[in-house]
Amino acid sequence: MIAALDIGVIRFTDAEGRIRRMAVSGGFMEVMNNEARVLAETAEIGDEIDVLRAKAAKERAEARLAAKAADTNMARAQAALQRAIARMKAAE
Repeated sequence: MIAALDIGVIRFTDAEGRIRRMAVSGGFMEVMNNEARVLAETAEIGDEIDVLRAKAAKERAEARLAAKAADTNMARAQAALQRAIARMKAAE
């Protein structure tokens, strides 16, 4: 089975049996023989994420969306907000 990935969090079990989280921003996942392979545009392991930086990115994206300036690319600002939220969730 092959599935398209959106911006979000993937939960997985590593080789040592620990459950981990990873923030991804699009890509594909293939599941075969009870094993998954992920090909993502970007991927960050949750415990490697700088939470303060993710929070700052979230605040910047929210400010851009709230301002509704004519020169703001709203789709890009929304994607930035989704990425920041995913990074914060993966870091929990």
